[in-house]
Amino acid sequence: MMIIVLFCACQPSNATRQTLGGLSVSDGEDAAARTAAPAPHETVLSLATEQGFIGKHGSNYSYLDEDAAGHPLLIHETFSSRTHYKTLTPIIDMQGGTLFIDCTLIRAIEDVEVVSVGNYCRGKSAASMETIEDASSDQWVHTYSTSLLWLEGAAAKVGDCKHPKGLDFKEHRILRCQSGEGDETTLDVSTHILSSTLQVELTMTGFEFAGHLVSENALAFWRLDDFSHELVEKVVP
Repeated sequence: MMIIVLFCACQPSNATRQTLGGLSVSDGEDAAARTAAPAPHETVLSLATEQGFIGKHGSNYSYLDEDAAGHPLLIHETFSSRTHYKTLTPIIDMQGGTLFIDCTLIRAIEDVEVVSVGNYCRGKSAASMETIEDASSDQWVHTYSTSLLWLEGAAAKVGDCKHPKGLDFKEHRILRCQSGEGDETTLDVSTHILSSTLQVELTMTGFEFAGHLVSENALAFWRLDDFSHELVEKVVP
């Protein structure tokens, strides 16, 4: 598998912060300089392979990737039912022969049309297949709707929004537009963060929304192109 480190192509945020587990911040500054140095990829790959995190496990599949700053991510996908889960779990620490994780970003797609997104933060935990797979649960996600009263107005506000779906999240309204039908990448997805009065506060082109991680002041997003994943957090008004 080819690993390519990407940098954020989204609109710049109005604020910046150090992020959990080395999630990259893209605001025109040197994000890598503000985050902890990544663990050596070869060492993490070796440990993940030895401990069975890498490979096909029945109807599940997992592999190791890196985020934009070079921090390792465990990617886990499950095809055991009509719901397809994809989870991204940053490795936040490595001590001896143990890899540690905390938050997992999640997307669940059911029958193509039903899309749910979210995250699950456990607190710092030793990684195992059980702790990786436990994120694949409906209790950690929010499901987009096509019947919200504000959806039509929000789609008109951003313009050219194909297959609009929305969800209410805290004080924000989240609009998801998708120009294609594939789910292998996020390239045809655009996520718009709007206020309760439908003012556009942030647009993330090519990113899925994942809610809050540790900070209530920042929203998390993830991206997948044809080669690699990227995770970012953005502070919005």
